[in-house]
Amino acid sequence: MAELLPCPFCNNKKISVIVDNAEYSLGLVDETDVHFKVICSTSSCGCGASSGWCNTEQEAVESWNTRIPKEISGAKMKGDNN
Repeated sequence: MAELLPCPFCNNKKISVIVDNAEYSLGLVDETDVHFKVICSTSSCGCGASSGWCNTEQEAVESWNTRIPKEISGAKMKGDNN
């Protein structure tokens, strides 16, 4: 699985993959019965941004890591001096 990029909104590096079914973590259901999303941890001074629910962990990570180039979006991240 790819490494999670920092939050595109607040640059927080405390990013987690969460699952909507606790039974998955216990091994009681397989990946077809759950959804995944990546979230910026608010407990680590993050903003709570998320990828939205995806069918697989890999899809959630890919969604989170997809960025629009700054030249197109015009967005600036916290601490970005460029």
